[in-house]
Amino acid sequence: MAVKNLSYFDYVKAAFFWRHRVPLLGHIPLNIYSLAGLAVLSLLHPGFLLLGIAVESAYLIFVPGSDRFQKVIKGRQLLDVQDTWKQRRDNLIIKLDTLSQSRYQALNEQCLTLQKQELRDGMSEGLHEYGLNQLLWTFLQLLASRDKISWMLRNTSPEKIQNEISILEKNITNEKADTPLYASHMSTLEITRKRLDNLDRAKSDLAIIDAELQRIEQRFALFREESALSTSPSAVTARLDGVMQSLQETSSWLNDHRELLSDSVDTIPPEVFSMQNSTVKE
Repeated sequence: MAVKNLSYFDYVKAAFFWRHRVPLLGHIPLNIYSLAGLAVLSLLHPGFLLLGIAVESAYLIFVPGSDRFQKVIKGRQLLDVQDTWKQRRDNLIIKLDTLSQSRYQALNEQCLTLQKQELRDGMSEGLHEYGLNQLLWTFLQLLASRDKISWMLRNTSPEKIQNEISILEKNITNEKADTPLYASHMSTLEITRKRLDNLDRAKSDLAIIDAELQRIEQRFALFREESALSTSPSAVTARLDGVMQSLQETSSWLNDHRELLSDSVDTIPPEVFSMQNSTVKE
């Protein structure tokens, strides 16, 4: 979910349905209630209808055009986007095994430490944090894919599949080629062989994902060490360049190996920077 560019109509719609906080009543749509009240009064005198049209027109012209109101709506939209991404992150973390959760939390702590260092060093606002968050998010998605592949390898026996292939091949030799049973055995054999091929591919894919996960972890370790060693302007710039270079390398890797991943890999909208700061409830 990305942050949407709001049109004036979006602000008008938000103003029309805006809920005001009323003591003891909570948040209620006063504008709609007011229109309903004026509609009832217009039955007594037509003048109330004209009054309602005039008041509502003025309300929907001046309130949506207010800079303050637009900032409130944009802020609410950003909070909704952040909540959506936090929920996606939490859903992925909860499904990870204990070891993968520990790997993610360790990298998350490094990310928070680097962001605090960014504030102390006065690095380019947002850019360094954006790059770190994208790397952290990609790392989490790779962990999720790794767990799914590992689960498949743990719960699928290549010896059992090979034995099933041997039995099917033996059954095929005992059947005539033009019988329905022969065709059924041939189809099952083809499927079983594909399962065996998938196991071989899964092992290769797991090795590639492990290598990329390790590269990202080593990148964060390098960022942390460079951050501790020097805070000169040139070192700060080099560190920022390193973050963006690593992000570009990871993006290139994802484009080349997207078929390895069990879920679609996407990126966080630039506006959502503080996703990792909230506590994950397990």
